[in-house]
Amino acid sequence: MSRRDSRFDGNCGMFAIAVADAAREADRQAVMVIVHDAESPEYFKRGQFHLFHVAIEVDGVLCDARGRIGGDDQILSFMEPPLPVSKIERFHIDSDLKTIIRRKTRWTISFEKYHDEAQQLMATLFA
Repeated sequence: MSRRDSRFDGNCGMFAIAVADAAREADRQAVMVIVHDAESPEYFKRGQFHLFHVAIEVDGVLCDARGRIGGDDQILSFMEPPLPVSKIERFHIDSDLKTIIRRKTRWTISFEKYHDEAQQLMATLFA
């Protein structure tokens, strides 16, 4: 997966939302995994942070557009050094979190457009 892939250049959050929807449709549990630099939960809620990547964990399997990710230490492996100083946190998915993701990413493709790819990822992960 190249860094130029649209699912990484600002659309990682939209792809993660599509996968969350596919997980919900498959009766699987999902949480968003967000890499950011917020100083505190309050800063995060107010949107005072940089968002570096959004992945998703479905039934304990960490993934993004690359597919399964080995672990938290691999989550930013697609980025070129130096990597940003950041935190990796898991969040329950709700409308507020989706709003934060929409506001903090430079998305150009809506999550609906990733529906088929998200379904394929779910099928691949849980075949």
